[in-house]
Amino acid sequence: MVKQSSFYLKSMKFNQIFEYIPYPSISYVKQILLESNVEIKLVSPRKTKHGDFRKYKNGLCLITLNKTENQYRFLITLIHELAHYVVFKSNIKLMKPHGKEWKETFRKLMLPILNNKVFPDELLVNLTGYLMNPMASSDGNVGLAIELKKYDLKKDKKVFLKDIPINSYFNYGSNRIFKKNNKLRKRYLCQDIISGREFLFSPIAEVKKHYDKSCS
Repeated sequence: MVKQSSFYLKSMKFNQIFEYIPYPSISYVKQILLESNVEIKLVSPRKTKHGDFRKYKNGLCLITLNKTENQYRFLITLIHELAHYVVFKSNIKLMKPHGKEWKETFRKLMLPILNNKVFPDELLVNLTGYLMNPMASSDGNVGLAIELKKYDLKKDKKVFLKDIPINSYFNYGSNRIFKKNNKLRKRYLCQDIISGREFLFSPIAEVKKHYDKSCS
């Protein structure tokens, strides 16, 4: 009876998580969480990351996840961080954070939900390609990042940098104005029109078009 009560309380603890993921994935994710000894905390969105995994000297393992309306991004991030937990518990030493062990574990954990009952077809194609050699962040794969952003709630009229013409102007960050110049390998060289400094931008950086002709 005590064991059943403990199991029930642990299950209830994760109920909030299930509100953020696609319904067909809930039973699978629930099974993983109940078999894990990890705390999960939902936090306000961070610009630099979607989630992270932390381990403490007292043995506590904590996963933090950004609250988001994009259930597909949330699910991928959750499995990404759970893969870190699984690798950590395997006691493999001298491994890279996103090395071979993590990549294999991430792929293995994703496989049962890698289907069109959980993910839309176009997203599934890009996600499958990404999982062949997953990066530290899903944002690093242009195709996957573009598909995932389709399911973000748009609070403003932002566009991808790649979709505006060369030599046009755009706002980024705290309304700084930049000029888009030529592409250097995978990134665009852009100039801050106030300071004159040049910066490299990802083609999927989200920017606002700037229409003030006085900048030219």
